[in-house]
This record gives sequence, structure tokens and C-alpha cells, in this order.
Amino acid sequence: MTRTQKLGLCTWLPEDPVSLAEMNDNFSRLDANGGRSLLLAEASMRTLGGVMAAVAHQGGHAVYAERVQVDAFQDPDQIAENSGVYYRGKKLELLSEGLQSDEVWGNPGTTSTNAYYNVTNLGKAFKPKQQWNKVFDFYPNAFGKLTKLKLILSMTVSQTTTIRLAIQDTEAAQDVLTTELVTIHSEEKNFEFPVNLVLDPNRRYAMCAWLEEGATTIGMNCMEFTVTPLVYTNGSVTMKPMEIPAGTARLELLLHDNGTAAAPSLKLGTGAFAALTQLSAKADKIPGGTDATLRRYSVEVPAGAQTAQLKLALNGAACKVYDYALIAM
Repeated sequence: MTRTQKLGLCTWLPEDPVSLAEMNDNFSRLDANGGRSLLLAEASMRTLGGVMAAVAHQGGHAVYAERVQVDAFQDPDQIAENSGVYYRGKKLELLSEGLQSDEVWGNPGTTSTNAYYNVTNLGKAFKPKQQWNKVFDFYPNAFGKLTKLKLILSMTVSQTTTIRLAIQDTEAAQDVLTTELVTIHSEEKNFEFPVNLVLDPNRRYAMCAWLEEGATTIGMNCMEFTVTPLVYTNGSVTMKPMEIPAGTARLELLLHDNGTAAAPSLKLGTGAFAALTQLSAKADKIPGGTDATLRRYSVEVPAGAQTAQLKLALNGAACKVYDYALIAM
């Protein structure tokens, strides 16, 4: 009787007697190594390239939930923070042009679908006092610094009235900007609110108004946005920390990009972000047939590390990241 090199399993020659104890020992060794074998099987997905991504894209969420994350750019809940990058639409990229003053986009509920707010009549009226009234939803299609809001009424008010505006992040359900109260005098129709807010195309907003006192009804004709374009030459997105399964010795990152590499880094536990080492890169395709490069990175997990946090940095508009998978081994 001899033993195999990797797991030490018993093997027998035809003339060897077969021992039940040796057979049980074989099964015990296989069972003990089964968990790691499964992890290695998952890691072998790197050879499948686009097949891995196709399976992952079917639900738009993680596969092998505790070990693999994909399409995180579609799910704001998986993203801890971002700077200068656009991550909606199943890819991560820098925007080469900033938001202009006439490019705050949405549908104000008029007959013109998806019209720009500052060239379209809103036809909105609100009257409840001392409570927030949602006027419309909107979203920017690029980055821009909002410096002024101009409210144009559809009719003058009959008495002195005070109002304020607020912008809410609808996905986070929190206010990101609230203006000071502005006094509207009789016969006035145009009012300006100085503001300071970076509009992010990854976020969805709602414009709200507060009627403090005065007229019982306010009719809004138009809201003009004054925006300074912001163009980023580099940016990054940081994912929320993921738990590292017990017994993990190494983490591997699989990443699809358009051929121009991003710079991935990983923070293990309470340590600092450290660049990942690329092991390989090969031509591949993502669902839909788009050409891509599948890159593989690896890092050893130090003893005691319980969480891993991924950061992807983009240097220049040429780089686009389609998805990623972080695998514990």
C-alpha cells in the first residue's frame, strides 16, 4: 500500500490486502479537504472568463454570495464612496465632459417627456404651509458644481411670502442641500437661491419646496440651474468591506476591463490600502459580446484579518471597468 502525494490517500496494488480502516482514513481526508476543494473549484472560474460574468449578470447580484461580488456598480448599497467616477450602466468610467447649466435632466410631468428643467414650463403648484412639498425628481448626466437656483413663478403672489428649497438624495432618503428662507414680495416673479452642491450623476435627486408664510398657493413656472462643469482626470470607487471566510489564505480578484487597466488595491482588516499584484491578463468577452480583458490579481491574507475592502482607481478616461469578482481561497 502507498499514499498519494497531495492528500495522503491510500492506494493499493492488486496483491495488497484492503483494510477497512485505510478506506475510512481515505474518506476522512477527503471530507476534511472538501471545503478547500470547493473554494479551489470556484477559483477555477477564472478560466471561464465570460461564462463567469454571464452567470453573475443574470441576477445583477453576487454569486457565491459570501465570496464573490459582481455588478457592484449597479447597486449603490455595495459602494462606500466614489470620487469622479460614473458607475451606473454596468461599467465604471470617468466622464470626459462636465455638466453644463442646461443639462439637469428629468421629466417634470409636462407633455414634453424627459425635457430639461430650465427650458421647460414646470406647471407646478403647491400650497401646504410649513411642510416639504416635492416639486419634481431630477438627475444630472455628468458632474457639476451647482452654484445657483433661480425660481420663476407662473404668477405673482398677492402678499409677502417666504419660501425655501431643498434637494434630497432619494436613494439615501436624506437632504443634501437646504437653502435659506427667501422673501417674495408682491409683483415679483424671479428669485435666486445661492447654493453650493456637487451634482453627482450616480445619485438621484428630488427638488422640494417649503412655504413658510404668506400666500396660500405658489405656482412654479421654471427652475433654472447654474452649474460649473467638473471634469475629472482620475477617480476611484471604494466598495464596502466584505467578511473574509474563516480559513482563507489568499484572495484573488477577477476584473473585466476594456483593455486599459485600472489600479486595484485592497485593505485587509484595519490596515492601509495596498496595491494588488496582477498575475495574468487575457482577452475575453462580457455578456452581449463586448470585447474585454480579464485580469487576475492575488494577495495573501495575514493572520487575524477578518474583512477586505476593495478600491478601484481610474487614471484617465480611456479606462472602463465592467465587473469584478473577489474570491476567497
